[in-house]
Amino acid sequence: AMNEVLAHASFSDHPIEELVNQAYCFSFLQPMNTLFLRLFVAQPGFSIAGAKEIMRHYSVILFISEAALEKIFKPVMPVKEEAQYLAYVCHRHNHCPRFHIRRARFVNLSFTSLMKTDKMNSLFKPSCILCPVLHKHKFDINCYGVPQDRDFCVISVPKLTPEFPLLQWFIRVAPRDTSTCSQELYLCHRWGLIRYTHTLNHLNERVVGLIIIRDEEDIELIRANFDVERFMYFSHEEHGRLCHFFLNPVSLHHTKYLFGEVLCLAHKSCLYYLLHPPHYRHQKISFVHMIPVVHFLIQVAPHVQNLNLLQSLPLITAPFALYHTNRKLTMEPKVTINARIVVVGASDTGLAFLEALTFCPHLRFNNLTLISAQGLLDRYSDDNTRFLATSHCYSDQDQAQLSLRSWISVVKGKMKAIKHKYDYLILCTGLQYQVRDTQTQHQHNSANQDVTPRHRHLQPVPFNLFILNDQHDCLHVHQWLMDKFVELTGDAVLYGNTIDVFTCVEMLMHLSVSSRRIHVVHPPEEDPFSCFHNDSVEHAVKQALEREEVHVHHDCLLTDINDGQHTDPVTSVSFTTDAQTLRMECAVFFIFSYKTVDYDTFKAINDAFLVFDGHLVIDSTFHTNDPSIYAAGPLTKSSRRYHADQWSDFCFNSKKVGQSLASVLKRFIFIICILQGRDIVTGRIETDNYIHLHLSPHDVAESITCLSKNTLPVSNLPCLYRKHQLLLNHLCSRYDEGLVHDMYRFNHRELVLHDRFADFERWMMAPMLMASENGSVSIQEALQKIVDDKAEFDQSMSLSEVFQKSEAYSALRKRVLDYLNYNRYHLTMYARPGMLSSMSI
Repeated sequence: AMNEVLAHASFSDHPIEELVNQAYCFSFLQPMNTLFLRLFVAQPGFSIAGAKEIMRHYSVILFISEAALEKIFKPVMPVKEEAQYLAYVCHRHNHCPRFHIRRARFVNLSFTSLMKTDKMNSLFKPSCILCPVLHKHKFDINCYGVPQDRDFCVISVPKLTPEFPLLQWFIRVAPRDTSTCSQELYLCHRWGLIRYTHTLNHLNERVVGLIIIRDEEDIELIRANFDVERFMYFSHEEHGRLCHFFLNPVSLHHTKYLFGEVLCLAHKSCLYYLLHPPHYRHQKISFVHMIPVVHFLIQVAPHVQNLNLLQSLPLITAPFALYHTNRKLTMEPKVTINARIVVVGASDTGLAFLEALTFCPHLRFNNLTLISAQGLLDRYSDDNTRFLATSHCYSDQDQAQLSLRSWISVVKGKMKAIKHKYDYLILCTGLQYQVRDTQTQHQHNSANQDVTPRHRHLQPVPFNLFILNDQHDCLHVHQWLMDKFVELTGDAVLYGNTIDVFTCVEMLMHLSVSSRRIHVVHPPEEDPFSCFHNDSVEHAVKQALEREEVHVHHDCLLTDINDGQHTDPVTSVSFTTDAQTLRMECAVFFIFSYKTVDYDTFKAINDAFLVFDGHLVIDSTFHTNDPSIYAAGPLTKSSRRYHADQWSDFCFNSKKVGQSLASVLKRFIFIICILQGRDIVTGRIETDNYIHLHLSPHDVAESITCLSKNTLPVSNLPCLYRKHQLLLNHLCSRYDEGLVHDMYRFNHRELVLHDRFADFERWMMAPMLMASENGSVSIQEALQKIVDDKAEFDQSMSLSEVFQKSEAYSALRKRVLDYLNYNRYHLTMYARPGMLSSMSI
């Protein structure tokens, strides 16, 4: 029959501990291609043929005799006579002979055999493998074997060529940062062809490798802060920490086999490597950055922490990125992708895209490049530079745990033009504050037209006029203010309607600038909603500014700087109002009024003939009109054919958009219009505990607005979004009964705040959809009958009763208990079966 299973075998890379000491089992075997048979089943009459087919790629050891396999397994002579078990071996070459390999002849080569070493040096980075050869030989390229008078074999392949088995014996040479070569360079040393891993440590009487490991003592800290259960079960594991690793580069492609043997010798099941960022200096922390080895490990994603549980969990004092491998992972190859992927813009969208790619456990991206004007910052938070509002997407600890620098190349620069020196180009530049030309702005505002990036201020920007777009700008303005403004006289004028205006005011007051020296000027409102999207919060902010005696002016349109004279510095600014012209003298001028696409980015997009309609136009799969160029984030808008001009990536969480871009979704995010619903409000503006939760007509959380002087639970609040109120501990009924006084302290059920809750929801859907086996009505069938209004459905039985009598009810109960038991170290507040009996009374 088609798709019928004829035979099945289960293997491990080590013998059973009770039978033999795994540390000494490879004295006569090749650990690179030896497996131990644990289970074999086959259809009658197919045992031998099935075994031969399954064992085509490995030599197999069997420790217990099985009559059905005695024809292909041969006994191994015991070293000691008192051995209690017999071992049987099946060598692959006895059943699948190797191909005869002859020496290549010149006529077999379809490409030049003489390598231009000077050209290769200019395109690829020098390495300890390549340097001695480039100055000694011009060597033959021979795919079938290395000639006797040569030490190296070199292959170059197109970047988009999938990795073929031969390349697993070669080492990739990293290209130079300035290289535009469309080929990938691989090389192999004759020593790298040695198949016996345990001989690598003393090859040709030389020590070529060193691995230092120790017992992992911080198991609970790792488990509490990283999702290691994605790759293994914690119950029966022996954990070790990789302290140092060195291996001669000619043998780097043997690394995963070497890890497997180290695990056997050390009686470990898994290894961890902790990589700390360079700016966290501590005398007990080693900062040796073993870049070569991390490519053979799996990077473990950090947990999204539930702030309510932080006090009961071990905390990280010095943030680090966690890398991991175990027995199972050493047998699973990574798929190498050499495509040149260039990301422009270190925005939240761009970083989320890179994060999603680098955390793919079975993929290795060799050519990830980030282009950013300020590079990739190691530190994002500084009490002295908080002039701009933060999205809370990436904190300092997040950056340390991502360790993006281990996987990507960072180019510090700005995009001026788009040339096809890439395979995939990802544009995530976002929007930036710009200085409008005052004359153009006045004309377009009077005509109610939008201003394109071409209508920018063309004159040199005065040194005391600041446009803040990133942390580098904030560092610069902080230093300038401390040197030339804080201790002197003169006023500060802030122009704009965005939330950054108010964070900048707060920062100026934090720097001891008198509030009476601060003037906030709001331009006419183009959007009917304020930047807070909440009237109560907006009113509270206005009252706070009044209490601090900050000068606030409304409906003022900037018309002139220095009375139209293009001089440096800015000494005065003029605005038109409904009443009369407003002119103010100032010592520093901030502009937060106008965000648009940077002019250089716009020019590069326009010159590349990409469709631009106020924003870069994309389709539902993030494609531009160039099939090799993708874009996402506030830079983009949907094509007009979707009739969704009011919706763009600007309306959504930038981190989620970047993750969607990485997975290249086939459909765009569906927009659900908010009709009616209900509002749940607790706290007051005056008591600094205000929170407003809006529910949709289906009682699903649609928006959350908070105002507090205390630290907000930024990792908890997103967990409530798009959750039904029943999942939030029957929020509506408790609110109606007057039991919810403070949403910040309300118990929303810790299960919802757990970072694996989304996986749990998907897991719980399976029993709801399964068919009934005892003839009773399943939940899915009952729902369909209600929708179809079929008379045969027993109307006297409620849907709840149908559910409790269905097989899904018991299945769901079991899955809930299994989930709580497996995650008991995080969800300690839930009772589990057997807990009371184990407690001493």
